[in-house]
Amino acid sequence: MASYRSRIDIEPLRASTGRPDVEAERALAALCEVASNISGCPLAAISLVDSDREHFVTGVGLDALAHPRKNPFCAYTLTNRGRTFVVGNAAKDERFRASAWVRHDPNIRFYAGLLLETGAENGAAILCVMDTRPRRLSAAALSVLQRLAETASGILKLRQQANRSPKSRPVPAAPTMKSAALVGRASQAPETKDRPAPRPRAARAQISRALSDGEFVPFYQPTVELKWGRTVGFEVLARWKHPTRGLLAPKDFNQAISDRSLTPLLTRAMLNSALKDYAVWRAQGLAPGRLAINVTSADLMNKRFADEISKALDMYRFNPRDLVVEATEGIAMGAPEGQIHKSLSELRSQGIHIALDDFGTGFASLQHLRNWPIDGLKLDRGFVRNCLSNKEDQIIIRGIVQMCRALRLSIVAEGIETNAQYLFLANVGCDYGQGFYFSKPIPAADVPNLLNGAFASSADLMPKAVKIP
Repeated sequence: MASYRSRIDIEPLRASTGRPDVEAERALAALCEVASNISGCPLAAISLVDSDREHFVTGVGLDALAHPRKNPFCAYTLTNRGRTFVVGNAAKDERFRASAWVRHDPNIRFYAGLLLETGAENGAAILCVMDTRPRRLSAAALSVLQRLAETASGILKLRQQANRSPKSRPVPAAPTMKSAALVGRASQAPETKDRPAPRPRAARAQISRALSDGEFVPFYQPTVELKWGRTVGFEVLARWKHPTRGLLAPKDFNQAISDRSLTPLLTRAMLNSALKDYAVWRAQGLAPGRLAINVTSADLMNKRFADEISKALDMYRFNPRDLVVEATEGIAMGAPEGQIHKSLSELRSQGIHIALDDFGTGFASLQHLRNWPIDGLKLDRGFVRNCLSNKEDQIIIRGIVQMCRALRLSIVAEGIETNAQYLFLANVGCDYGQGFYFSKPIPAADVPNLLNGAFASSADLMPKAVKIP
């Protein structure tokens, strides 16, 4: 029987040009690293198999598997469509104990494999994790492996379809990070920052007046480098100094200001105010670090948005590399060739960092991480809230951190409120954090005190350095 190399066009993974699809290979390699991390197994691989052999496409620890002997576990995995085939101790399993894989190098004891869908008429692929020691996986770990297999299947199908129709490349709905990670969470899409809601015309007129009168002011929430516990930047957040209702947080006016004609005005006001504040702090000899600002779909649909940002930075002599533009997952759902993608690409070409906000709320996928010009993720606070008590959330966080490492993306955890959460996230390798544990959003007048160490916060007793395992 011919090998799968000749029967499945995805090995090696190639785009319609015939060149290796490096991005697809990186995405699959990242999946293997996540699988290895959540299972604790030193070996993880995605392979193409037939009756003659198994060919490993990518994985972790593959040097131990570089030999021609037939994998004895494949036949059983192929018959377990939709289920994970698990062998806890192959040395005590009569089906495998005489196998060369078990008796000799690589001395496999534990195996867990899942059949992948490739989109090919003939052929199959497998995602597996292996260990040289017997082990058991928790139900949560097995569930996440199943979701990773679904994501890998989506990538393989996409490449197969692209190879079949180089001139017309259908793009199926990419598996979401929800299917790859959000085990057991609700399937409905959550509310996003940019979802419009109808409000009375009077409310929009009131907000328009407030913008003109300068009633919207910037507050700043610090971003902390978790390894050392030091402030490395600030996210600017809007507050409304309402003449009769007092200081209002975004939850009190987001729906009213979601009008597409108003959100760009608020973005512009916050950016200009923040750039002015940064100029003042730096003139005082302070080092506020990077500035992060949230943008909306209305901002990014503006063809001149990148130019407007560039002019504002030039006006205040602000280095583009010190600016982070944050867009929610919901914004990144458009086609890669659309205006939103173009605006983000133009911003990134200036040296501005792009971050995907609220990551894990159900929209983004590995396909988006491959195709969109982003430099980092912000882990949604929903994961952080239960990270000490929910083992599934712990597995997901570790997996996302490992994936970010493989894709060279930074990661910020939102909503850190306790010392225990801080220590957990620091020790799993999360780069940065935000939350009330470090500081609530503060007005510009309080930022110098925070930077000088005179600002009291619940994080005063946190260790200045954390031992990273």
